[in-house]
Amino acid sequence: MSAGTESDSSAVRARTSGLWLSHHWPEEYERCMLIAGRHVCRRCAVLYPVAIAMAVGEVAGWIPAAIGSWIVWLAPIPMVVEWCAEHLVAARYSPVRQIVTSAAAATSAGVALGRHAREPFEPMATAAMVVFVTICAVAWVAGARRRGPITDPTWEARFEQDERERAERLSAMIGDGADHPGSATKSMSSSTAPTSDGSRSL
Repeated sequence: MSAGTESDSSAVRARTSGLWLSHHWPEEYERCMLIAGRHVCRRCAVLYPVAIAMAVGEVAGWIPAAIGSWIVWLAPIPMVVEWCAEHLVAARYSPVRQIVTSAAAATSAGVALGRHAREPFEPMATAAMVVFVTICAVAWVAGARRRGPITDPTWEARFEQDERERAERLSAMIGDGADHPGSATKSMSSSTAPTSDGSRSL
């Protein structure tokens, strides 16, 4: 295989990374890093190694209990603030900021994981996890609702007008259905009407 072919093949793989690796659709690949030609979620690429290292340290007893408790509750705050800012006020994404906040949160996750390994559902670790996951989940749902597919109250009238104009152009091009423009419009509207999530059925 030539060098050019290998390069092309690598580019194709990079464009089609599985969602289990990238955690993002192609239009959001700026949130990923390329590893061996594959897009890998940048947050996870930082989060898991740091968390595992901290979990080992916690299980080994290298982290004093008091310090570990402060880490569990304080370290995730920057990432939670970043998450809420991006989902609620559309804050601009920053790879460097994501790496820093993810690394900080990973220390908390690692300590919590180590505590769970010693004592399943240890109260301190469990409480922190529930609080921060709930905050992030609420922010995500609120942001998703705000970015809903239909936000313009005039969308239906504009959609119908667009469909009428498209039907007229199509009839003029193929010379078919010119005597029944209303029927053609109705047929096209029903076949391409938006579903409840804003997409158009075919």
